[in-house]
This record gives sequence, structure tokens and C-alpha cells, in this order.
Amino acid sequence: MAAFLCVGQLNGVEGESNSGSLLQTEGKKLQAKVQTKLESSPTGTTGTQEPSSSDVAPQKGEKSKGLKGSEQEHLLRTIRTLPPEKRKQLLENLKAWQTLSDDQKQALRDRDGQLRKRATEEASALIADSNLSPEQAEQFQKRYIEERRKVDTSLKQELELRRKTELEEIAQRLRKEIQSPESDKKP
Repeated sequence: MAAFLCVGQLNGVEGESNSGSLLQTEGKKLQAKVQTKLESSPTGTTGTQEPSSSDVAPQKGEKSKGLKGSEQEHLLRTIRTLPPEKRKQLLENLKAWQTLSDDQKQALRDRDGQLRKRATEEASALIADSNLSPEQAEQFQKRYIEERRKVDTSLKQELELRRKTELEEIAQRLRKEIQSPESDKKP
């Protein structure tokens, strides 16, 4: 989950928790194969064939590095249901994940685990204050975590935009101050 979700958060896309955890556990070979198949069929609605579990399964003599058959099928179904822009973002996330060092990947996994734990604790506290059935409580918790992730992502994007704007203004102001003839007179 951390691979997709954290890198997805960094790139402004939130992911489905099941597909995220599957992507985290999968090795580079599966990612590359899925990436190749998705690039050849970016929308999934063209006449080209979409990736199947046989396309991403280990070749004869190779060891499987993570996903079992049913997990691969779930991952591929999830990928197929993504809109084209989310698919593109997923591919960018995969590329970004592959360039990270093991320490960076672990740091993102840890951060995602902490965020998920905090959101789960908040949802549990909110559930305790209500009279929800176990099924409703489960649905509430899942939706709360999803919605919170969207809010967190949106706030992060807003903050980055604001930071960028303000830093550009500071840089322009400083250039003008330093380049002005009055600055030469100051000690």
C-alpha cells in the first residue's frame, strides 16, 4: 500500500487500498510487465488486449516475487477500472517507486502506516460515539479513511501551490531589493 499510496500522495493521486498493498508487495518485474501492457493500451477501451494474469505471471523457471493468481487478477481488474488519467498517474507512481532506495521506500511505508493507524483510530473513536451495526461501522471506517486521504491530498496540493507562489514572490522582492541602487548604499 505504501508504494502506491505514499508515492501517489506525493504526486497528488490517492489509490485504492487493496491495489496499493498489492503493488507494494510486487517486485519490479511485475511492475515493468504491467507498465508495458498499460502503455500499449492506455485507456483499456481500445481494441488492444489488456494485461492478463498470464502476461504478468512469472515465466517458466522464474520464481514468483509476490502476487498469487487471485491477487494478480484483483490487481489487474482494479487497474482496468481506473480512468485513463489515473492509469497514467499509476504508471508515474510505479516509475517513481522504482527509483527510490530501500531506505526511502521503508520510510514511505512507515509514514503511510502511521497515517493509516491515525485515521483508523479517529474512525474508531467516531464509531464508538454512534450506534452503528458492525457492518455499518466497517463501512464507515473504510469510507472515513478514503475521504480523509482525499482531504489530506487536497490540502497538501493547496499547501504546495501556496508555498510555491509565496516563494516566487519572495524571490522577486529580494531580487528587486538587492539590485536597487539603494542597496549599494546600505552597509
